[in-house]
Amino acid sequence: MRYHQITLDERIAISTLRKESLCAAAIARRLGRHRSNQSGAAA
Repeated sequence: MRYHQITLDERIAISTLRKESLCAAAIARRLGRHRSNQSGAAA
């Protein structure tokens, strides 16, 4: 499996969705990523 870095746009989306109280799985589904990819992306 290849690793693809999270883009700036994805980081912004993650931050916005976290503020909307979405869980990691829901955010990952929206971004088309595995939920572990976004766990530390936007602190």
